[in-house]
Amino acid sequence: MIIGIESVYGDKRLIGKELSSDELKSIVDDILAQNSEEKFVSAFCMKLGYKELPYSDGYAAYIIDLDTRFVYSPSYTFPHELDGAEVLFYTDKGVFPPVFYSGGTIAQKVSYLAVCKYENDDAYYIFHCNESLEVVADDCFSSIDACKKYMSEYNIVWHEDKQNRN
Repeated sequence: MIIGIESVYGDKRLIGKELSSDELKSIVDDILAQNSEEKFVSAFCMKLGYKELPYSDGYAAYIIDLDTRFVYSPSYTFPHELDGAEVLFYTDKGVFPPVFYSGGTIAQKVSYLAVCKYENDDAYYIFHCNESLEVVADDCFSSIDACKKYMSEYNIVWHEDKQNRN
């Protein structure tokens, strides 16, 4: 899960384990009760094993505004590109079939799906994405219709990415 930090000491993006909104709010309160805003990021990473990403903007499941001590889930637009492929269609956040390890246990939960296409590639792909919009698996097809038909049993509402379809 990617968490954004907004602070007078610099904006950051952190990545680590999934947390609920309530868990995150409680952890933020606990850390700020014991640390200054300036030391929040290092204390948060040390306590939860999160790592700082090399960029400070982009998608985040939650934003922690240290100036106001407010934790919220931002509204966003779906990215126009995933893993170097153009997004042609995408879903709203939902519960989709998870990705499994070979032993049958769940490896990743899937929160979003996207039909994508790489430049100079005739194939189309369904990207299975986690809550942080990271691609955790993909399936390859010969057409957009084949992608949608493969997922048709889940009654998916697909949104067209108009930027990449013009």
